[in-house]
Amino acid sequence: MIYVPYAIMVEGQIIRFHDPSVHSPIGPLVEGEDDGQSFIRHETYDMRWVTCRRPFVITGGELTLEMLELRYDKDAHSYEAPLHMKALGGCFFIDDFGRQLVSPTILLNRWIVPLESRVDYLKLHTGKTISIPFEELVIFSTNLEPEDLMDPAFLRRLPYKIEVGPPDLEHYRTIFERECARQGLTLREDVFNFIVYMVKEEMGLELAAYHPRFIVDQVVATCQFLGRNPELKSPYIDYAINNLGVRRKSKSEGDSDQPSDPKKKPSGLNMPSDVFDES
Repeated sequence: MIYVPYAIMVEGQIIRFHDPSVHSPIGPLVEGEDDGQSFIRHETYDMRWVTCRRPFVITGGELTLEMLELRYDKDAHSYEAPLHMKALGGCFFIDDFGRQLVSPTILLNRWIVPLESRVDYLKLHTGKTISIPFEELVIFSTNLEPEDLMDPAFLRRLPYKIEVGPPDLEHYRTIFERECARQGLTLREDVFNFIVYMVKEEMGLELAAYHPRFIVDQVVATCQFLGRNPELKSPYIDYAINNLGVRRKSKSEGDSDQPSDPKKKPSGLNMPSDVFDES
């Protein structure tokens, strides 16, 4: 629990800080009662502040430099606080880093001083520069190579690097079972083994945590398009797994345009015939 001001006044300029879409308020003990009492700490606090949970601000490919600066509203004669300012006391999550319209180098240069000194500097339209604390957890998430996005000077300012690798088979199965339950499907052991074989051997892909939802949603969409009840069967599974990637046939694979037999069982994999939809 933290206290967030509704607005801040600097040099006679008002900066709107509280954002209902970011700051989740913790209401008073009795609904409708507003007596300045924190129902958690049981103490009186300044009513110009809002009792909130720690904010969690997420941004992705839409992030621009303008979103990290004060935005002046000429009609209201006030400023809107930037995203990282609203995340003070919480977490600022930058997803899909490296895919923004602005180059990674320009964005990273914007973060060097705040990450190093824990203080950021913003400029008013009057030319006045103000300093604000930068006390928040900043997380950069990307599936690109970090060395391609930033130089060693910036890498050392990110003290923790965590690789989220592929799930093991048991975790993969658990995710798949949850996604099947979400869509009202049943995941049989033989079907699961068939899917794993198709993903790893036929497509040549590593198991990934996003596969289960993607495959299940694709199977359901295909069945709905064909006007059938959703089932984890071939060729619906084949369609879904083939959409995980795009693979062109090489010349070494031959010039035959005939599709491979979907009933061909991989070595050591006992697939019952009812997995294949004869219709």
